[in-house]
Amino acid sequence: MTNVQAVDSASKASRIQRPFLNLQGWLLRQRFFTSKVLPAMPRQLRWALRYAYFAPVDLIERFRGGRNAMVPPYGQRFTGYSGNDFVESGQGLVDVLANKAGLTACSNVLDIGSGIGRLAIPLTRLITSPGSYDGLDIVEHGVRWCTTSITPVHPHFRFTHADVFNAEYNPGGTIKAAEYELPYGDSTFDIVCLFSVFTHMLTADVEHYLAEISRVLRPAGRLAATFLILNENSLKSMQAGKGIYNFTYREGPQWLLEDGMLARELAVGYEEDYVRSLYTRNGLDVSGFYVGPWSGQPSAPDIRRLGQDLVVGTKR
Repeated sequence: MTNVQAVDSASKASRIQRPFLNLQGWLLRQRFFTSKVLPAMPRQLRWALRYAYFAPVDLIERFRGGRNAMVPPYGQRFTGYSGNDFVESGQGLVDVLANKAGLTACSNVLDIGSGIGRLAIPLTRLITSPGSYDGLDIVEHGVRWCTTSITPVHPHFRFTHADVFNAEYNPGGTIKAAEYELPYGDSTFDIVCLFSVFTHMLTADVEHYLAEISRVLRPAGRLAATFLILNENSLKSMQAGKGIYNFTYREGPQWLLEDGMLARELAVGYEEDYVRSLYTRNGLDVSGFYVGPWSGQPSAPDIRRLGQDLVVGTKR
């Protein structure tokens, strides 16, 4: 068995585990759950329930044996939903970057919101020196797991913890996102990607991050970022009861699920004109705009797997 086959095989759920994963996936596709139940829960309760729910799944896998050391336990995953085939969903991100952002084996990649290795793990099959990968995340246990499990085998894959405050993912953070400077030099990367990051950030933070991203991108480099885009079509579809989110509270260009949410960053939508203007303001030409399925609109198969809208910009 090849290394790739071993990782793929190890990530497959057993018939005993699959009902747990299917139920979670079903819940996260229900509007009442994502737009009403989750926002009403205290953040600590949400995360505790996630760990508790997957404890028996990880216990089964532990006794079943065979999980590859480069595939994290279900209970530790916090990007996407844990029921996804982890390696397969990560490979989907690689394919999107290759097809939409020009990813090659020699690319220098910055993955903001690197999580617990969903993109990094399949990228280890592709990126070779002089190419490199840098992962940055605000969830310390994800960075720690990646540094321990991936970097020793692939030293050109590096991971950095950013102690940035986020009410949902790092409530104890000591640095404001609007003041955080990316710890990389100017014109360092060919590709910067953010999957499900700006969907959890407020306006001032997004604006600052885009300025920093433009700084670290090389000329002709690409930014690939997902958003929950509000425009005439997505609003019409959302208000018709389609999709998984129902944004009802508008603050300038950002939309929240409701007023007075316990964690405002749980899900944030942005108006399309605002996002396009931010790209332009930061020296990025929008070179690709791809509709995701979150609002109930039809989308291409590769983008459908992202769950969100994808906006690609090219640095002038």
